[in-house]
Amino acid sequence: MGLQPVPKSEPILSSKKMTDVTLTPSHSIPMLASTPTIAMELQYARKGHAVFRDLIPYQTLLRIKDDLVKYANFQELTAWQQKVEVALSLSKADVQRRYTTIDSCRDILQKTSQDGIVQIPFLQHFNTWRSIPSVQNLVATSSLSSHDTSPLVQYAKVLMDVSNVKLYQDSLFHKRKNDGPTPWHSDARMAPFDTSKMITFWIPLDNVPRMEDGGTGLLFVSGSHSDFALPFWNMDREGGEYNRLEQRYGGAKGIEHYMPMAVGDVSAHAGWTLHSANAGMGNGGMDRYALAVTYVDAKAEIRQDAVNSAVGHDEDRRSYEDWVREVPPRSYFEHPLVPTL
Repeated sequence: MGLQPVPKSEPILSSKKMTDVTLTPSHSIPMLASTPTIAMELQYARKGHAVFRDLIPYQTLLRIKDDLVKYANFQELTAWQQKVEVALSLSKADVQRRYTTIDSCRDILQKTSQDGIVQIPFLQHFNTWRSIPSVQNLVATSSLSSHDTSPLVQYAKVLMDVSNVKLYQDSLFHKRKNDGPTPWHSDARMAPFDTSKMITFWIPLDNVPRMEDGGTGLLFVSGSHSDFALPFWNMDREGGEYNRLEQRYGGAKGIEHYMPMAVGDVSAHAGWTLHSANAGMGNGGMDRYALAVTYVDAKAEIRQDAVNSAVGHDEDRRSYEDWVREVPPRSYFEHPLVPTL
């Protein structure tokens, strides 16, 4: 099922119309290379991550950032409510009914924190492509009129070695200058799929300085995507081996990153690659925005326990809860909110 163009006058994610927000007109998305090199493919396969410098034109991302920042400002309350939902294990409906302001969200997070300090790792907005044409063009098509495939889709197909992919989600990460660190995690554990073929492209919308200068780009545990022993023998993911990843993977040499990164650079990591980010102290004291775009093999199936899993983590359930109950588990499916590309 192909991607359906998003009506520009009425974003479908918001419960209110963004009548006070003007979005950038849709444009084709030119990129410099339609497929990764063999060397890039080998690095991604071996390490579970790679970087593609100058992949997306600077001016293209400036236009997209402008749209995304407007969207994030309009949807800030929704992002805070998602943090409460995860922290208190409440339903989306309960949170929306009980915590109707940003201050009320902060207050409950402060009351439930161990030290009385609210320090979240970031504010997150899911599936902006459904509302913003410029993002849709980036993640799915270069031109909606001609249905040319986005080079991000081409990279995903090559790096995962699949014929077709599904657009699982995009996430806008707003890391403010005083936000806390992003803990080690793998994206596939938070998704409803049973697959090893998942890839996320991390696209900074601001220049990311060197790590020594406070850069908050992603840190990767090289080879962790193929470490089947880690989850098999260490069921408790809150401690044990997960607290000594550097020792397990060879000390500092096992942790890699691609900082500094300029706007236009894109990193990619596999669904089971462990990654994290430092606290928000960089970018000269400025906030950092980044867009993460995740694809899966088009043949990937939904697990029976995709909702309320005892093994997975449902932090990202807002991303998929509006469609996951509408598709059959353990079989091929198509759904307009998870378009096949």
